[in-house]
Amino acid sequence: MSPTSCYYLGLYFLVISVRFFKIFKVYSKEKQVEGAVFKWMPVFFVSLEIVYTSAGFIILLLEHSKEWIPVIVILYILLLYFSANFDSLDEKFTEKTKFVFHIIIIVLIVGFTTYSFNSFLSSKNNNDFSHLNSDSTFVFKVAIPYLDNTLIQHLGYKKFKNRKLQVTYTIDAKNSFMALDKAKSKFWEDSTIFPFYLDIVQDKSSAFIIDESSIVVQLIK
Repeated sequence: MSPTSCYYLGLYFLVISVRFFKIFKVYSKEKQVEGAVFKWMPVFFVSLEIVYTSAGFIILLLEHSKEWIPVIVILYILLLYFSANFDSLDEKFTEKTKFVFHIIIIVLIVGFTTYSFNSFLSSKNNNDFSHLNSDSTFVFKVAIPYLDNTLIQHLGYKKFKNRKLQVTYTIDAKNSFMALDKAKSKFWEDSTIFPFYLDIVQDKSSAFIIDESSIVVQLIK
């Protein structure tokens, strides 16, 4: 089991534990007055909290499964809607029925979280980070998008602000972080890349702006 799946399972367990102690405290107070008997079913009326807790997992899933974004978003909204309305519909659902539906949602979330991290999410994450402590050298492809300020000055910021240029390098490195650093150094030293209007700048550093947030580093082999 991956560490990230253990983290989310721990969060789910924490949510259920908090609900248990809250309900236990309520029944303890009532027992002194009315002799109330502790019931286990309301402890598991936590599907809404479990769905909320899964928000980070859903975001990570969307990031790695972009082609499934509509399906995942719709399913998440449905789970959120149903779990948010069970407890407020006392006249339509008995306590046992609500308990069953809450358990189904909890099992779905916990099961899918564990399956996702142990199956395809962990393998995709390993493509980028499994070799950070390795002494071996790997081949990375690094795409660096950048803006040319000399073009913006001539064409106008509004017209050219989102039109990025791009250069791609194949880098040998021990990990993705080293590959990124090497690629950026190579970019500034690359004599084949120069500002469009070279006569109005002294060097590349005053003409080019690297879009750091859009750099792509991919492990090839």
